[in-house]
Amino acid sequence: MRAIDRLALLAAVLAACSLRPTAPDEGTVGPEIRFQWDYAAGDYIRATPLIEGEFVYFGSDDNHVRSLRAATGDLVWDFETTDNVASTPAAHANLLLVTSWDGILYALDAASGQEQSSFGTAGPISASP
Repeated sequence: MRAIDRLALLAAVLAACSLRPTAPDEGTVGPEIRFQWDYAAGDYIRATPLIEGEFVYFGSDDNHVRSLRAATGDLVWDFETTDNVASTPAAHANLLLVTSWDGILYALDAASGQEQSSFGTAGPISASP
């Protein structure tokens, strides 16, 4: 997994990591942070993942939006757009709102990833909804 992918998923991983106080005789001070899981997307992850309940949602430059289980990193669903997803998704009710460089605002069912509706614009969207 590339370093950029690890950094982009750090927020999600920290939510699921375990902290262990370090004994004074080990020569370090503070908690030890261990990764519980990681996930390799097909290309860059440019935005902070959204953690909503038990799930992590994020987009990447491989034109996909994914949902993972926060506790395990297991893939729940994968939705493909026609261009990069470079912003943080937003959640509202049971919907996940996602923008893409293809100029479309997608409303996905947060549980299944099925497209519920979409709205096209005149150009790429790089901001979060």
